[in-house]
Amino acid sequence: MTKIFVSPSSQENNVVGAYVEETAMNMIADVLCPELTRHGIEWLRNSRGDTFRGHIAKSNAYDPDYHVAIHSNATGWAANTTVRGAEVYCAYPDRTASAGTQLAQKIYARLSALTPVADRGVLSAAGKLSEVMETNAPAILMEVEFHDNAAGAAWILSNIEPLAHAILLGILDQIGKAFIEPPKPVQAGVIYRVQIGAFSVKTNAENYLDKVKAAGFPAFVKNDGQWYRVQVGAFSVRANAERYMQQIRSAGYDAFIAKT
Repeated sequence: MTKIFVSPSSQENNVVGAYVEETAMNMIADVLCPELTRHGIEWLRNSRGDTFRGHIAKSNAYDPDYHVAIHSNATGWAANTTVRGAEVYCAYPDRTASAGTQLAQKIYARLSALTPVADRGVLSAAGKLSEVMETNAPAILMEVEFHDNAAGAAWILSNIEPLAHAILLGILDQIGKAFIEPPKPVQAGVIYRVQIGAFSVKTNAENYLDKVKAAGFPAFVKNDGQWYRVQVGAFSVRANAERYMQQIRSAGYDAFIAKT
């Protein structure tokens, strides 16, 4: 059985819309990991809050077939209004027989098919990225988009599930496995949202919305004619909504799944 070490970013200071990079990349991993299991792939995930040194040590102890790091990018400029696109790092892109290079190329191809802008290629991590160069397994680090570009950050948060799917397809391409269609939902077109509160007074809902947003969750108010409901997310798969609900509950909020 193929083993993957899944390593979402642990960077807590980079802002991705209403989130930080660590949270947004963990949201992608939240969707990816159950899909790996569904395809018969064993996986282990890094520890949230650990350093990249910790990720390397945990990966090397696990001895996976591949190390897959998930990040978002930044220019370092005060205001980035122009630079966008995905890029994937491996040790030496010119070594085309390398398993790490091959995985990088396959994941990059899947990301490029998804992103709405011109992407930036498969690049060398040599001298730049210890998480790629110091892991024992063939390793890649992807930068899915630029979070310091407002449009890029919004695109990331609007495409959590498609990004996870693209990464999954790249991994399946590398190991020679076909994608398995998930069971069809009983009710087509059902959307699952995480509900945090419901108010009869609009002002109360808006005040609570501000509090939830300040905690890092991209909530919104939905009015059904009677209640102003404070909700987060829109998921086609209930299990993904439930994983997100657990994150919100961990932050101290009462939450449940609302089906629309």
